[in-house]
Amino acid sequence: CVLNSDLQLAALRLLTNMSVTDKHQHLLKSSITLFLSLLVVANEALQIQVLKVLVNLSSNPDMMEDIVQSQVPFHHLLIISTTVNGVKTSSPESSLRFTLSRTKLYIEKP
Repeated sequence: CVLNSDLQLAALRLLTNMSVTDKHQHLLKSSITLFLSLLVVANEALQIQVLKVLVNLSSNPDMMEDIVQSQVPFHHLLIISTTVNGVKTSSPESSLRFTLSRTKLYIEKP
């Protein structure tokens, strides 16, 4: 599978739209680990779309728990688990919550 393709970007845009409301969010539950992995290996355009999906999912408390508890390889979380915007985080889970909340604020800016 070729990473960073236009087809992947289009698919992620569709998933971003699907994940806006909680009606279809449960369908994405099994893909959370893949989304988190894409944050490390994808290009910037794909990373932004992945973050948009994750931010949408994180607005649902049940889905946020699934995101935090997902089985992501530890080395992927190391990228965001040390310091985020100058704030030292205590665990990969708390850094993921912090990153998603900060991303939500950034994406929602007018």
